[in-house]
Amino acid sequence: MRLRSILFCAALGMGLLPASGQADIIFTLGNHPQPDEENVLLNNGTTGNTIFGETNQTHIPVQFTSTQTLFAPASGQARVEATDGNGQIGLTNVTISVPGNTYADLIFNPDITGTIGTPGGTLL
Repeated sequence: MRLRSILFCAALGMGLLPASGQADIIFTLGNHPQPDEENVLLNNGTTGNTIFGETNQTHIPVQFTSTQTLFAPASGQARVEATDGNGQIGLTNVTISVPGNTYADLIFNPDITGTIGTPGGTLL
């Protein structure tokens, strides 16, 4: 009887454990925004290893972080470049997050032509 109680409690405990989470990344060509999606807006001239923008409707902060120096060259819809202090260089490392919030999808247009005026580049 005691073994049956232990097994019952173990089974009940396993049933109460949260299911493990999983996320998949799907790359789809084209821009297919959903009705509740927002643009990320940046301030012109912002620079640093971490720069912030915000969503255009709910004003949720969006953080861009890199080991490189990031630069937001234009006001409005997010455009993030890397700079060496003298001009644009290839952006090779960036993390996008929404501190204290989450996002379900991300639409972006990576430019893999290399630095301005230099063809080439690889998106990994």
